Amino acid sequence: MTATVTLNREFLMHLAQFHNTSQEFFQLVQRYPLALVDKSGACGQWSPRETLAYLCGWVAEADAHFSDYDQQQHTRLPFDVDAFNQQNIARRDGQEWRKTVTELYWRTQDLISHAVKSDTRHYTTDPRYQQWLLDLSHEFAERGAQLRQFAAARRA
Repeated sequence: MTATVTLNREFLMHLAQFHNTSQEFFQLVQRYPLALVDKSGACGQWSPRETLAYLCGWVAEADAHFSDYDQQQHTRLPFDVDAFNQQNIARRDGQEWRKTVTELYWRTQDLISHAVKSDTRHYTTDPRYQQWLLDLSHEFAERGAQLRQFAAARRA
């Protein structure tokens, strides 16, 4: 019983952290300077638009994993992360900034909704749900900091 309560509490803490971190990120990108969205170098070599496309792919992948975990399926195979990132960026190449922001927002809301609706028995016994939320929180925070720094350096 204690382990279940602890996992449940940890899951809810990670879910709240992901929610808060993603909301901070969306506050940033909703007012991001449009003149910078296609400039490379914001996050490594990526532009802000490519960074959002990258995040879209990972949030969608997390949601797909949650569905697998919900159904007690563990069949996803390891894949080439760099190729995955490039595919997600290419898939959204030329997509309007606002459309990419909106897509990422709704994918994030879908993931949060999915996490809330997941059967408690699953996420209290399977720490992979928490790990995805923790990893995505880190990604949103790190990418947000990089985007802030990129914009600040261009204002100076």
